[in-house]
Amino acid sequence: MTRPARADEIDALGELIAVSFDDLAANHYLVPDRADRIPVLADFFGRLSAHAAEHGRVDVVDGRGGVDGRGGVDGRGGAAATAVWFDYTRPTPEPEAFDGGRYQDRFDALDALFAAHHPHPPHWHLAFLAVHPDRQGEGLGSALIRRTHQELDRTGTPAYLEATNADNIRLYRRAGYRDMDPFAVRLPDGTPFFPDVAGPGLAGRTCAYHPEPCPRPPRRSCSAGPRSEPTSTTPWPSTGARTAAPCWSSRTSGRSRRCWSGWGCC
Repeated sequence: MTRPARADEIDALGELIAVSFDDLAANHYLVPDRADRIPVLADFFGRLSAHAAEHGRVDVVDGRGGVDGRGGVDGRGGAAATAVWFDYTRPTPEPEAFDGGRYQDRFDALDALFAAHHPHPPHWHLAFLAVHPDRQGEGLGSALIRRTHQELDRTGTPAYLEATNADNIRLYRRAGYRDMDPFAVRLPDGTPFFPDVAGPGLAGRTCAYHPEPCPRPPRRSCSAGPRSEPTSTTPWPSTGARTAAPCWSSRTSGRSRRCWSGWGCC
């Protein structure tokens, strides 16, 4: 059963996310010392999840016994999965600065990368989708995505995320997401993230992002079909230029050419 997270379980969800993401290259970059990795990142993810609970939503899927009241995240007695969303269709304050201690420069690099490439038009951002390792492969992540997508579809609101590996990309494509161009943006050590966007009324298009709303789709060649592997490491142009941008897709049947709040699709 998917449900909204309770305030008293947010700290445990930070640990759940850290445990679920423990094999990701990005986590290893952020906290190279394995002894520090789970506690530091549990704090980091917990703080962001608490902020999302106030300025978006945090949903969970219970383990067999539900949240156990002790903050356990074994995937059985605790929460088995969580989705952490930010609502950027309205003004959203920045979260409180995180103190990464001796890893601060690495967290700063992550912040700079995401800030440089995050889209500006109104959207919802799926910051974290985490399933405990003991419960992966059961469709819990897909159930959590559907819960929010059903609401976003009703209001015609796009969604954005940063995928971390090929397995995640496949999951998100099944949910209607399409690759941005360039396909990969990278941390200083080369660890990639793969930005994806999904939205209503546009299927399988290549799009361009404009800082300001545009009156018509830009003149730009289109590509059809998803790519299976990263193809570009070119950094995005600076803010203010017309940037290469996402292909975003619909869970509806629309095919109209349109420009929506700065997203132009050809």
